[in-house]
Amino acid sequence: MREPITLLFTLAFPVLTVVVLGKAFGNSPQEDTEDVFRGMGAMDYHLPAYVALAISALGLISIPVHLSGYRDKGILRRFRASGISARALLGAQVGVMVVISAVGPYCS
Repeated sequence: MREPITLLFTLAFPVLTVVVLGKAFGNSPQEDTEDVFRGMGAMDYHLPAYVALAISALGLISIPVHLSGYRDKGILRRFRASGISARALLGAQVGVMVVISAVGPYCS
């Protein structure tokens, strides 16, 4: 909650992406693509890729950005002085991102 931009992009951006692409491509099966999608809509195939993209963005973008922000603000030095290991800090960040990615689809 301290970083509303991260929360906004984590919860709202993936949902907005799915809605926009769903409106653009639709989900009704088309006759010319029946053999490609086996009679299903395009969004039935693309939705898992969008979910994986959102989760990978959390892991590849959010965690390094948070940790580098902690380094710039001197927070990592304070953690090191207090005896918190780097593994514990990284594990906590990964845990937070796992919870956000698990709860995110239900909040929007």
